[in-house]
Amino acid sequence: MQGSTPLKLEIPSLPSGGGSLKGMGEALNAVGAEGGASFSLPLPISVGRGLVPVLSLNYSSTAGNGSFGMGWQCGVGFISLRTAKGVPHYTGQDEYLGPDGEVLSIVPDSQGQPEQRTATSLLGTVLTQPHTVTRYQSRVAEKIVRLEHWQPQQRREEETSFWVLFTADGLVHLFGKHHHARIADPQDETRIARWLMEETVTHTGEHIYYHYRAEDDLDCDEHELAQHSGVTAQRYLAKVSYGNTQPETAFFAVKSGIPVDNDWLFHLVFDYGERSSSLNSVP
Repeated sequence: MQGSTPLKLEIPSLPSGGGSLKGMGEALNAVGAEGGASFSLPLPISVGRGLVPVLSLNYSSTAGNGSFGMGWQCGVGFISLRTAKGVPHYTGQDEYLGPDGEVLSIVPDSQGQPEQRTATSLLGTVLTQPHTVTRYQSRVAEKIVRLEHWQPQQRREEETSFWVLFTADGLVHLFGKHHHARIADPQDETRIARWLMEETVTHTGEHIYYHYRAEDDLDCDEHELAQHSGVTAQRYLAKVSYGNTQPETAFFAVKSGIPVDNDWLFHLVFDYGERSSSLNSVP
């Protein structure tokens, strides 16, 4: 018949090149001079408005036990005391390691003395008391940044030192302002071993906030609890919030405290096994 098209039947066939079971395309990185293997797995993060967290699970065969298994860590920055020379003394004479893992040193002023100043506000927010601000820099500087250690001049409950990092692209990062974002002695909050990344803000008022949870004693027997009585000092990344509903150029953690869930449009939540995997249950 004129104008008709012959019927064509598609013959079923198996997919080639891996089909629907194709891998993620990630592979182990080249082995370096130390002979260690490394691997990076980017996390699936929804794209928000402008500022979004860039996180990945990083594996290194030379690393120890981490929050996500042997050799695995999540790339969230922190500042810590250096322990290569022994146990820290918490006397103010210990060395620090920056977010890039390099040893930090105090920046000298024109007189050769530590560059320090007294500040009563941070990014426009008035603090509850004056702070002594000491500037630090990496011994091996690879980026143009300004790193400051903020220490309260009077000891008060829940007021300890924290760090602020200014980068060349206009981002400002806050480390360890609140209790949940610090790894410290449970008996003395001023003995801080690690200040965790807590908040990031841009000059246009966009924020990222990192929530942490403390270690607990669930599923631990009496022997394990006796061997590790201070485990509650450990911290695990629990949630990352971004896409704030109201712009603010000051740190939420400094101006109004820890922000609530309704202040954000996006949440990246980490599951350490406490949530049900059933399709009939709310995650």
